[in-house]
Amino acid sequence: MARHSTGARNNRVAGSFIVMVLAIVVVAALFAWWLMSRHAASTNNAQDTSCTAGELTLPVAGDTPQLIQQLVDKYNESKSVLGGKCVTATASGSLDSAGVYLSGSSDKETVDTLQVANRTPSTADWPVVGSEAVGVATKSGYTWDSDAAITYASKGNAMVSAFVATAKGADATSVATTVTASAYAKVSDVVAEGKDNIAVAENQLPEGYTFVKAQKDGSDVLIPLRAVALSGNDQVSEEVADAASDFAARSASSDSNALTSSVSVAAFEALAQVTANTSASSTETAAPKANVEDTLFLLDTSNVMGAELDDHSWYAAAASDIHDAALKIGDAGKQVYLWNYSSPISERVNQGWRTNVGFNDTSNGRNAAEDVLHFGTGGVPQSRSAVSAALKAAANNGEPLRVVLIVSGTEDSYDLQAAIDAARSAGNITLDVIAVGQNDLDESLSIAATELGGTVTHATDSAQLTTAIANASGV
Repeated sequence: MARHSTGARNNRVAGSFIVMVLAIVVVAALFAWWLMSRHAASTNNAQDTSCTAGELTLPVAGDTPQLIQQLVDKYNESKSVLGGKCVTATASGSLDSAGVYLSGSSDKETVDTLQVANRTPSTADWPVVGSEAVGVATKSGYTWDSDAAITYASKGNAMVSAFVATAKGADATSVATTVTASAYAKVSDVVAEGKDNIAVAENQLPEGYTFVKAQKDGSDVLIPLRAVALSGNDQVSEEVADAASDFAARSASSDSNALTSSVSVAAFEALAQVTANTSASSTETAAPKANVEDTLFLLDTSNVMGAELDDHSWYAAAASDIHDAALKIGDAGKQVYLWNYSSPISERVNQGWRTNVGFNDTSNGRNAAEDVLHFGTGGVPQSRSAVSAALKAAANNGEPLRVVLIVSGTEDSYDLQAAIDAARSAGNITLDVIAVGQNDLDESLSIAATELGGTVTHATDSAQLTTAIANASGV
């Protein structure tokens, strides 16, 4: 008998087909698991072998232990690898062997601290890596809106004093006067004297005092904490110095308020005045203005300048003397420009000189006086090419100019004659050469100075260097 259709579809699937599909799914899952396991193993192996050149320790020093440890931990979480070496940062109590110095001090105080340890920054770029509240340490219930007098102790504490005084509404000149007048005393000194209402950072709070935060426009007043990458020395390898730059870059804070707030800008202006006032007061007689001209300092910052001189280095001595001379030249109404040179510092750079303060600067020596304190040393002295570039730039500038060269030696063979001719044609450019250390002066530089109406001096100690820079500058 024939079968008749019911009109309904037959949706049944054979059992054998279901089994086959399930088998395929299981096999696919196992294959995917195998691929993922293999990839994970490969990744782990790559991580295990990333330290192909070994380990590198980066000591980090500073006067804020809690922040140092936080930054060290954060950096180590990044598992930085440089040149095949796994870098591990560690907190250090010694500046002698540190690669990074974390500073909550003013520029000058920071440089002074480093110079005592015979250390120099490797760059003028000190990124903000944190901040700290400042305010008043009180035993008598002081409140921020009080009119009670504040005790300032600015020795090693100028930044805090400047920020607190600025937040209280003082202008830059008044703040500079306050900081200068209290520069003889440390916080511990005034605490020992029983003083009250002392300007401090939060981590400086003396025992028995209560901390009252400084306020401005409803916000806490913060000082910037900056990471200063340091140049290498006999205890710090170039690898550690490179790691220091990596640490500073990775630790940079995205919150720049501590450096850009209105209080910060005004406080740093006041601190610049303090630096200028201190330098001016250290000299008994004013500079002879009749012999002062617009001046370009061309400073050798090669490795030789990092050599030890007394309790610091040739660079530190020259920078300090240029700092003082620049301020005096500026006080005489003239401008000061600044170049430094050594040799190219990376494969992307093909010249050894760097324009730090150019001919468009009108700060009357203030910018040059500040910037000269922040160089590192390294490379070789490509002096002829730097002098050639400086003389040609001076000739093109078209204004009377005195070029003062501080040089440790010469390791290039650049022909200076075209530059000498250009400067002579300009008719208003002189070149004074100050050779430092024990190396013989390059005869080409001596000839250039003579042809351009300048002088040649050889300084073999810090006193001679100070005199030579002052004489060449006309101060």
